[in-house]
Amino acid sequence: MDNSETLHIAYQELKEITGGFSDLLGCGTFGMVYKGKDKYGQEIAVKLLIDSTDLDGIAFTREFNNLTKLKHPNIVRLLGFCNEEEEVVTEYNGKNIIAVKMHRALCFEYLNKGNLQKHLSDEHYGFDWQTRYKIIRGVCMGLKYLHMELESPVYHLDLKPENILLDSNMEPKIADFGLSRLLGEDTTSKKTSTRALGTLGYCPPEFIKNQIISKEFDIFSLGVIIIQVHKKWRERLRTIPGYTSLVKDCQQVKKCVEIALKCIEEERCKRPNIASIVHKLAETEEHQKDTSSFIDEGVLPEGGMIAVKRLAENSPVSCRNTFETEVSYLMGLRHENIVELVCFSHEAQKEVVKLNGRYIIIEKMASCLGYKYLDNGSLHMHLYADTTSINWDTRFKIIKGICLGLHFLHKELDAPLIHMNLVPRSILLDDNWVPKIADFGFSRLFGKEQTSMNTINVQGYNGYFAPEYLYRGEISTMSDIYSLGMLILEITTGEKNCAGLEDSFGRKFVDNVHQNWTTDEQIIHKYPSLDPNGLQQVNACIVIGLKCVEADRNKWPSIVDIVDKLNIVGIISTVDWNKKPSVNARPQMNPVSIGNKSSASITAETMSHWHMSRIAIKPTRQWLQSLYSYCKEDSSVSTDLLDIYPTELRFPFKPNMLISCSLQLTNTTDDCISIWLGTKSSKKYMAKMPLRGVVPPRSTYTIIVTTREQEKQPPSNREEFFTLGSTIVRDGNLSLNHADISSAAVEFCNFRKKLKKTAADKVHELILEPLKSEIQIISIRKFSKMLSMDVHPTEPWVMTSHLGGDIFIWDYEALESEISFGRNNPVYSAKFIEREKWVVAGDGDGTICVYNYNTKHQVANFKAHEGEVTSLAVHPSGPLVLSASDDHLIKLWNWEKGWECTQTFEGHSDTVTQVIFNTVDTDSFASASLDHTIRIWDISTFESKIILSDHLDGLTCVHSCTGDIRQYLISGSLDRTAQIWDMEAERCVQTLKGHADRVSCVYCHPELPVVITGSHDGTIRVWHSTTYRLENIIALNLGAVYALGYIEGLKR
Repeated sequence: MDNSETLHIAYQELKEITGGFSDLLGCGTFGMVYKGKDKYGQEIAVKLLIDSTDLDGIAFTREFNNLTKLKHPNIVRLLGFCNEEEEVVTEYNGKNIIAVKMHRALCFEYLNKGNLQKHLSDEHYGFDWQTRYKIIRGVCMGLKYLHMELESPVYHLDLKPENILLDSNMEPKIADFGLSRLLGEDTTSKKTSTRALGTLGYCPPEFIKNQIISKEFDIFSLGVIIIQVHKKWRERLRTIPGYTSLVKDCQQVKKCVEIALKCIEEERCKRPNIASIVHKLAETEEHQKDTSSFIDEGVLPEGGMIAVKRLAENSPVSCRNTFETEVSYLMGLRHENIVELVCFSHEAQKEVVKLNGRYIIIEKMASCLGYKYLDNGSLHMHLYADTTSINWDTRFKIIKGICLGLHFLHKELDAPLIHMNLVPRSILLDDNWVPKIADFGFSRLFGKEQTSMNTINVQGYNGYFAPEYLYRGEISTMSDIYSLGMLILEITTGEKNCAGLEDSFGRKFVDNVHQNWTTDEQIIHKYPSLDPNGLQQVNACIVIGLKCVEADRNKWPSIVDIVDKLNIVGIISTVDWNKKPSVNARPQMNPVSIGNKSSASITAETMSHWHMSRIAIKPTRQWLQSLYSYCKEDSSVSTDLLDIYPTELRFPFKPNMLISCSLQLTNTTDDCISIWLGTKSSKKYMAKMPLRGVVPPRSTYTIIVTTREQEKQPPSNREEFFTLGSTIVRDGNLSLNHADISSAAVEFCNFRKKLKKTAADKVHELILEPLKSEIQIISIRKFSKMLSMDVHPTEPWVMTSHLGGDIFIWDYEALESEISFGRNNPVYSAKFIEREKWVVAGDGDGTICVYNYNTKHQVANFKAHEGEVTSLAVHPSGPLVLSASDDHLIKLWNWEKGWECTQTFEGHSDTVTQVIFNTVDTDSFASASLDHTIRIWDISTFESKIILSDHLDGLTCVHSCTGDIRQYLISGSLDRTAQIWDMEAERCVQTLKGHADRVSCVYCHPELPVVITGSHDGTIRVWHSTTYRLENIIALNLGAVYALGYIEGLKR
């Protein structure tokens, strides 16, 4: 049977694979379990469920499909089911009648270690405390998944040792979960009287007395199980002479007993929830790690100190010869950032134990590794002090050294060596604070095929687990990258990743980094003595760390990428910015400074005495955040206030085309910088000159300058130039509430004149010569106002719809119209349906029209709404289209059913401005409305399941994106802000402010870590999608921004 899919299995086939239900494994409240073997030879367990008429066949299948979606390492995997009815002749009231006999069964994975009850009574010595604790921990994690991590909680109601199965590594898996739902029990109600649930001894008193069912039912059962596990261990402990881990395990045993006693409180309100239980277990694990951490000191016979690492007793290491071969290989590895392994021990030790009333001698393998002794101990001993106790240069040195060591293990050996346990305790420091990676090579010591280890040191620490390792046991070099990211963030921030069992991926720590380390001001507060180069390094390390722990594993950088980026930052930090560049290296310009010293022109020779400009080769903030590119040594210049790129604005002529060029200004100060750009040839350009704006602190502002269409190339004018002016905006000089081009215009002109007269502050002016254009513009000025835009996924096409009813498909490579359609009413939304070669459009009359863009023929035309169609959304895979309207309704249309309306969604109290399908769960969608809310809907139900509301005014747009390991929504509003919503927490996690008018469109870039917002103020703002830092303001100077799109492969 294929594990990747669930199957319906005929009852007759079940009889065959179980040998006529002959091999009974056990029985319980809901039925009998038999062992079988499918046609592929795989052993399975078949549970024949008791007869029930509470659910019909359809409901049973639906509930089963819900259960098959449950995926967790501590939940038994369902493989198939049987749900059949058979007509049989039977006697009823003295008569033979034809009745229906129901055959219902579940097939699930067979676990060869059997159930927990068998082992609790077993006398086998190998069932030690750490194994028992693993079972307690696993059961708690599985129960937490059922109670808290599902949209609809699943209560077990029969949790007992017989329903806890063990795999070959003694990892527990909960079985028989959800059977009460399959058999029609209403587990959401407080009382039930239909069928006796649970097993005597594991049922809580409120159920026995009053049949009350709640999540505390399972908590009580869990407490009884923990007591049983502990009781059997206590009896076993008394028979083991000289048990070596007694002191280490004592606190953990005590904590488990305390948890169990709380769980069996008679009053259910006093019982802990499963989340608090998991948290308490995590605390005991942290204590275990502290008491068993790296290392005893030792002295070699020939002299010299070593650090000794003891592997866990009876670790599943390879045979002696293989172990010695692998250790010898590891001892041969040499690198500055790898701890030198100098010796080892791998011996059998004899021990006397009592078994079945007799004392016997057993052998236990004891393995030790001896490393070169390093004076400063482990990184863990120093890391979490105040950031001033270890200066930034030392921290950066440690980060870079760890990355170089990991690069050696991953890329510089014949075969990659995966660390699997990259945590602060496994990084040792010499007396010069050079980091050296220890504990490397355990994957080889424990066998190349071993993917599940039974020692804490090998399994890893909560907060450093890569998701694929924790959930699927997958090991690769990228598992180390996730751990490295966490380590980089800890070293950079000096803060501890206090993850527990309920937060195995350390997401709370990552969220804290987002909140407290995303601005230069926050970083400088933590590192008061940081210079600008150090600030860039901290920014780079924060971004690298966050990139390594992204939700999408495909976005994680390789160790090669990480080392490359750190090398670039390291090189830049050595540049002497006070060194005067040669005159020949400077672009031709004529800087002028107006201020309190002089108003005369300053020549190149005298620049060293007056605001000298230099060629900027440091990475831009955009590079630091994206990790994809860096600012090349190009024609750029820096003033005291701004980095300016380029210093030439070139507009290559094309007949009857709009030609644009961008000017990028990066504010290098902690003040707002007011700028203006002017030219004497202002009539040649689309926007009214001069252009004005305000650049926020430590941000980038991009000005787009666009020339008008011309039939003939104008004559060359070598005297033509642009003048760029900039000055600091101080309190009382210019209102910071108007930090945009349009509203700052008048104030800036008056302010500049005032400054020239008073000479109170310096105004920097730079002459720029009119570089090649990287911006393409399709002019639609001959047509009415554009209302929507869509990008074709495979063709080089952009589609626009217009107020006058026109729909155009433009070739963005040829910059000309390919196809057009006409309507009599404004078309507020138009979308491509690529798989059908269609265009679907909604107009102001409430009509939806569908065209074939190859034949240009109309496919469908129907009245959809009483009001105007404001938004359309095409399902990513199904034959479905959503439409929204100012009639407050949303409708779902199926084109395979002749464009039948299959669902109408009511709930909004004002115009629905946009609808989008969920990119992760395509059976749901989101809607934004002028009623100030976002609603999340399931396409199979009429009511919205989530309502989000935090904006101060109506919503204009919404878009979805995925980050970390969560899904987010972005919304734009009339209140001039955009908000980021965490869909797991169902709350706003960030508000993006700065636009001077309504936010009309939002977009999450699918390849780069940026969120983009467009506004009626004529600007686009680019924000980092994880730090939410404002990266760039793009002033288009072409009017309001109505839509954003993405062209795949071009990163546009």
